[in-house]
Parts: sequence; structure tokens; C-alpha cells
Amino acid sequence: MPHLQVYLWVLSALIILSASVLKGLTGFGFALIALPVLSLIFPMSVLVPAMSIFNMFTSLMIVLKLKEKIRWHYFVPMFAASLLGIPLGIYFLEYINEFTLKIITGIVVIISPLRCWAK
Repeated sequence: MPHLQVYLWVLSALIILSASVLKGLTGFGFALIALPVLSLIFPMSVLVPAMSIFNMFTSLMIVLKLKEKIRWHYFVPMFAASLLGIPLGIYFLEYINEFTLKIITGIVVIISPLRCWAK
């Protein structure tokens, strides 16, 4: 059994590394890669906050590299919206069951690229 646990940690680290590389190359896609795969291993109530922290660190690295190219008039409204979205997300993690969260996540992951592709 300990080998299985080590295997899952190594697999998780590789998935997070792959998602970070994708985000570093494209500027997005961290959760698109990491969340669906890791949700097969970890519960969503643990996974979503952990992915938020990893995503924040990768975003911070990108911001520090490109800080002179940031258009602050776009950034400030998104930051303000996140102040409302974070408590709302915590509420969903606390009070909605895991199966429903997985269904919602799957629908969003499928619809998001289709919406962009249709434009």
C-alpha cells in the first residue's frame, strides 16, 4: 500500500507540473488539465483549494515576468470580482456534494473550449 501512495503523489506532481508548463506557455489551462485528472484521485473539497494555491503561484510567476505589459484597467475589475467569487466558491465547496461538483466541473470543462471555438 505505501507504494500506491508514493505512486499517487508522483503522478499528482507530474500532472501539476504539466499543467504549470501549459499555463506558462499559453497563459491559461492550469485547471483545465489538472482538475479533471486529479479529481479522480482526490476529493473536490481538497482539490479545488489546492489547485487555487498552485494556480496562484504560477500566475504570480507570470505577472512578475510580464509586469510592464499588464493592462491594469483589465486586471482591477477581475481582481474585484474575485473578492466576491472566492467566498461564493468556498460556499459551494462546503455545502454542495462532491458528485454535483464533479458534474458541474465536467460541464464547464466541456463547454468552455466549445464556446471559444465557436467564435
